Amino acid sequence: MKIIPIYTTEKQLIEGVLAEHRTAQKVLYDRFSPKMYAVCLRYFRDQSLAEDMLMEGFLKVFSKLHSFAFQGSFEGWLRKIFVRICLDELRKSKDFNFSEPTAAENIAISESPLECAVNDQIPSIEDLLLEVNSLPLNYRLVFSLYVLDEYSHQEISSELGISVAASKVQLSRARKMLQQRLEYLKITHHGKN
Repeated sequence: MKIIPIYTTEKQLIEGVLAEHRTAQKVLYDRFSPKMYAVCLRYFRDQSLAEDMLMEGFLKVFSKLHSFAFQGSFEGWLRKIFVRICLDELRKSKDFNFSEPTAAENIAISESPLECAVNDQIPSIEDLLLEVNSLPLNYRLVFSLYVLDEYSHQEISSELGISVAASKVQLSRARKMLQQRLEYLKITHHGKN
């Protein structure tokens, strides 16, 4: 009879993967692939590209797992790897282009979050994610990095090779576009004016 190890903690799971136990590798993949696939889908609208990034990400995770120091969140460590892999792939694209903000845009930057009035219908998470995924690439990247992956504007500037001001302008534009789209959704789906 073959004994199959059970990994009840992340540390046991990681140690099992480092010991090259196939069961641990499968458990790690099964446990984290849905969340990491969602990360990849935020950066790539094409599901096959997102799946390619998921596979590439896990190959990188398995090869770099020895560098995880058990400080901080393992899921956060994974997410950083997947975000970087997606950004590296996007950098190869001709569509990866950011314009620098004008002086007027710098002054007009709004840091206010998306807001819904008290009596308004709050959009579902699915509606929000669909709208984020429909944003132009530069808006989607900055919005995802800042809001969903919790990068600072300085980190976004470094990752994307743009100025901090450009990061703030792209975020502002993304928020404005999302607000307009969500207002339109509210009107079309709920019949409100």
